Amino acid sequence: MHFRPAIVLTATSLIVMGACAAIAMADEPGANPQTICPVMGRPIDKQFYADHDGKRIYFCCATCVKTFKNNPERYIEKLNAEGVSLADAPAAEAEEGEDHEHEGIGEFVEPLGITTFTFLGLTAITGALMRRKPKVLRKAHIYLAVATIVLALIHISLVMLGD
Repeated sequence: MHFRPAIVLTATSLIVMGACAAIAMADEPGANPQTICPVMGRPIDKQFYADHDGKRIYFCCATCVKTFKNNPERYIEKLNAEGVSLADAPAAEAEEGEDHEHEGIGEFVEPLGITTFTFLGLTAITGALMRRKPKVLRKAHIYLAVATIVLALIHISLVMLGD
């Protein structure tokens, strides 16, 4: 029973973290990624693509790429009408030593920051309540403080990698 507050605080933190991650992922563009060739309607093969107006469109074969290039607006309208989120066309390849994007890192920075602040708040609450029940909350306070520091360090690392 001594660990009940720690379990409740940990469970609450995990629920908040999951909710933050779900919100961040729902707001992400690309929620409906392209899986079907806009010309033939078959599954795409990512080796066949065309870049148009900063977007990358995938096709099932080389023939469809040629067909698309003859009338790209027709197929872009079709994809938009279906609610397909097109991938951004990559920028020109960076030369060795130049800065480059770290794909996938940005989607974790915001939820991790929110989670870090949640843990910080929970650590402060357990610290304030420790005066009333020092034996029960001392371990929970220590665990939350360590978890907060670890999350903050991970968050800082991801932010620095994302720059």
